[in-house]
Amino acid sequence: MKNTLIDLFERSAARFSDNTFLLEKRADKFEPTTYRQVQARAIEIGAGLASLGIAKGDNVSILAEGCNDWIISELGIFYAAGVSVPLSIKLEETGDLMFRLKHGEVVTIFVAPSQYRKVDAIRDRLPGLRHVILFERAKGMREGDMTLGELEQRGREFLTDYERKEALLAQARSIQNDDYATITYTSGTTADPKGVVLTHRNYTANVEQALTRVDVPEWYRTLIILPLDHCFAHAVGFYIMCHQGATVATVQVGRTPIENLKNIPINIKVQD
Repeated sequence: MKNTLIDLFERSAARFSDNTFLLEKRADKFEPTTYRQVQARAIEIGAGLASLGIAKGDNVSILAEGCNDWIISELGIFYAAGVSVPLSIKLEETGDLMFRLKHGEVVTIFVAPSQYRKVDAIRDRLPGLRHVILFERAKGMREGDMTLGELEQRGREFLTDYERKEALLAQARSIQNDDYATITYTSGTTADPKGVVLTHRNYTANVEQALTRVDVPEWYRTLIILPLDHCFAHAVGFYIMCHQGATVATVQVGRTPIENLKNIPINIKVQD
């Protein structure tokens, strides 16, 4: 049976449309985003990527702290039929980051403002990198770079054409089980990092198998502490929860990595 991450997500978006999928704390409380709202944004992001020329099988990276935009952007990559290349924010530009972006043949990258300088410092040595999309506007942005909001606006304009919209959705739904979903790099401790390819069916099978051992009711809420570039954070952090119509919260992003860690016990407290 065909069961890709787009199939999994669309079933949940239809079945649990008004359930809260994502929780994010930006000020003094967690703000909810429903499955329906996530789907609308993901499709707009996918359409925005298509408007930039992203084609089926193109590799698109995400370099950012865990947040709603991270998860929605990856879904947007899948709606554009692209492949996600998630990257750790611990990577430094002079070696580790540049190697992965080159080796992974990344054509577009989503980046948090806190990580923008890393990409900007090496982009002239990355001829294949065509587009840089920031989650929020950052100081010193180069002309030609855009914010996620601007990409979504491009997507909304793209979707006003009925034929283009239907073609985008048809392409996303045509993804097969064995098509690549993500390329995740090993640490490269003793040699060059290796790109570990996981297919859509790798993920959905893991979700199905895990749910034979653990029950996840739709009223469950989880706080993802792991960095979202981890495969385990993908499968157990948000795709299992998505399958069940449950809720995912990410750790509030602080001004520094230490502040991010300090936010974990604060965020674990029960929220109304």
